[in-house]
Amino acid sequence: MSQVKQEEKSLVEELQLDSIIQRDFPKIDFAFGYGSGVFRQIGYDYSKDSPMIDLIFGVQDADEWHRMNLIKNPSHYSGLGYYLGSSYLHFLQQYITPVHFNPSIQVDSFDQKRKLNIKYGVVDVKQLSKDLLKWNILTCSGRLHKPVKIIQLDQVQNPTLNSDLRVNLIQATAISLLLNFKPYIEMKEFLMTIASLSYIGDVRFLFGAENKNKIQNLVEGNYDRFTHLYKDVIEQNNPINSLAQVVGNRAEHIKLETNSETVYQLVNCLPDGLGLFARTNEINVKIINLEDVQRQIIERIRKINMGSSQKLILYNTLATSPTKNIYYVFKKLQKGILKR
Repeated sequence: MSQVKQEEKSLVEELQLDSIIQRDFPKIDFAFGYGSGVFRQIGYDYSKDSPMIDLIFGVQDADEWHRMNLIKNPSHYSGLGYYLGSSYLHFLQQYITPVHFNPSIQVDSFDQKRKLNIKYGVVDVKQLSKDLLKWNILTCSGRLHKPVKIIQLDQVQNPTLNSDLRVNLIQATAISLLLNFKPYIEMKEFLMTIASLSYIGDVRFLFGAENKNKIQNLVEGNYDRFTHLYKDVIEQNNPINSLAQVVGNRAEHIKLETNSETVYQLVNCLPDGLGLFARTNEINVKIINLEDVQRQIIERIRKINMGSSQKLILYNTLATSPTKNIYYVFKKLQKGILKR
């Protein structure tokens, strides 16, 4: 699966992050980079400021991985996570949130001539796939709605992961079509909706810890990658292909069949975690109310994001040192409310 069009090198390729990951960390089955530290975006002066490089690592056994990483990279951990070890972190990942983040980590560049500032999340591959298919936390699936750079993928150990990644994009496409339901949808409007899905209800946005223009910057700064990614989704063989068509010399619009059957088919593409179903022959598709579907989508996504972001705050409080948490929150505020 091609996540991004390779018309220019990503910062990941320039920095040879694949080699750095293999050098510095225990075995990783799936790794991807995202955000302004991976793809150049508007709003950043890269000559003066190097943004943090955001990474997610999918591993076979998070408990065992943390145990090995605590030996190899003990300085990456702090607070109770450092003192109580991998079993404690595994407990937190089981009962609070399945993704553990180590922010503000300094690693040597590939040539070992400078330091790189990274943040990496660690998640069991099974939990990652669950989020891709069900959107139960939207922590991984939401990031993978946007263009990312896949750095590593062990397809032998994870034969269904490529398919799960594709399903996640199809589900995001169906939701954006439902929320922008009209005969001709502007591509930018369609993409802005997708980019916003993982932020609806996120407490970081509610409290100003994110740049208020983040969604616009994400889309405008990566417009060609976004367009290529979702044009590919719509044009490939899947349930949406018969309902929507990308039109225009530069893929400026999406032409959509706007009837009750389309609503029915798009609802059938939604992730199970949203709890919206239309999967029985006994249902008359004409009684599916579009406005009700749109309202429920927003409400349920807001609930998922709010719950996930609150749990992540609790997790970080229990897993890392207060000093590191305060520093990271301050840096987020600098990008958000303090920049307004």
